Amino acid sequence: MELNTKYKNQIIEDEIEEHNLDKYDFSNATFIGVNAKGKSFRYCNLFNLTIDINKNKQTDFSGANLSFVLNFDTVKNINKAVFNDNTILDDIDFENLTKRDPITAHKLKQIRYIGRFKSENKRLYKIWKISCDCGRSWKKLLKWAILSVFCFGLFFYFCEKSSLCFLPHISFIKDPNTLFPLSFFQSMQFSALSFVGFNMPEVTWNRSWTGFWVIAETWLGLAFLGMLVTVISTRLVKND
Repeated sequence: MELNTKYKNQIIEDEIEEHNLDKYDFSNATFIGVNAKGKSFRYCNLFNLTIDINKNKQTDFSGANLSFVLNFDTVKNINKAVFNDNTILDDIDFENLTKRDPITAHKLKQIRYIGRFKSENKRLYKIWKISCDCGRSWKKLLKWAILSVFCFGLFFYFCEKSSLCFLPHISFIKDPNTLFPLSFFQSMQFSALSFVGFNMPEVTWNRSWTGFWVIAETWLGLAFLGMLVTVISTRLVKND
């Protein structure tokens, strides 16, 4: 395969003129703060390419197509480059990079998996991205979980005052013959326990639709549990 040698052994700063860089030879070249966003590097030779930083500006491969590049595992300082979920990394061998820099290799493998998942399941990807940044942010997931519990708690609390039959009416059992509406705190407690799959034995409801809303919150909690597992597994592998 014949490669374009225009950039071979060259020092490249800030911008590359061409958008389509397929089959270019970048062997022994140096990227200094290069903006490579959205550019195509398919079948390029990256042998001994060096990534450097210029005035805190990183080489950016966001949205770039790096499929089938050659000698990717010989790139120096690859951890200084920027990649995102739109970077295409198909058919790249990370074996040697995994031995040399396992954290960066794991990050790039994760980006490759997320990219494939996004192309096959766009709607699920959006939910995964918004809820926990595709398994990379437990803080984001925790915020959504707290918000969900709070919203369901408010829903249960205020619906008690409504006469609509399809809204949940939940009561606190003070004694076998006396029922009281849930207080604000009890509504939040009931919502939190329902979210993690538990129930309060001293709470009952007198509307058939109430069970639907409680089950809906429980299923939502299970979905969050599944995403929590992905977050934990991602962090464990990253720190391995």
